[in-house]
Amino acid sequence: MNIKIVQHKQKLDTLFTLASTITDMKMQGEWAKYLCVLASGYLENSLRILILEYVSKNSSPRIQRFNDPQISNLTNCKHAKIVKVLDQFDVNWSTAYIAEIEAKSKITDEIKDSIDSLVQNRHDIAHGKSVGVGYVSVKKYYEQAHKAVEIIDKIIK
Repeated sequence: MNIKIVQHKQKLDTLFTLASTITDMKMQGEWAKYLCVLASGYLENSLRILILEYVSKNSSPRIQRFNDPQISNLTNCKHAKIVKVLDQFDVNWSTAYIAEIEAKSKITDEIKDSIDSLVQNRHDIAHGKSVGVGYVSVKKYYEQAHKAVEIIDKIIK
């Protein structure tokens, strides 16, 4: 996996470990919101990095120059958007992604729903809405989102 993604994950893992030691539930809830924003960013950045890496290795400079702004501005990466982006590059990528997401979900739609919850909660937090997301839920969403990143990494290679 790309070193930038590995480093980003290590940073997040450290923060999740730190937050798990907080005994004040209100403070841990605030940390959960912060971690939700970071975990959503991890998913978006990982998708960008993997696609830009693929494009840089497999495309001419003109194609790279065209794709870079498109991919660099990729945000709100809910499951459907990830599928759409992968499909725009290669229909086999999106098909494989969907199949792997389903296969790796212990509960029906677990990974898909975790991704969507992570992004929706991040959006609500950023816009000042009240969210009832806690540390345990955010950690689960993050772990499931990481599974999606691993799947995307495997498919795009």
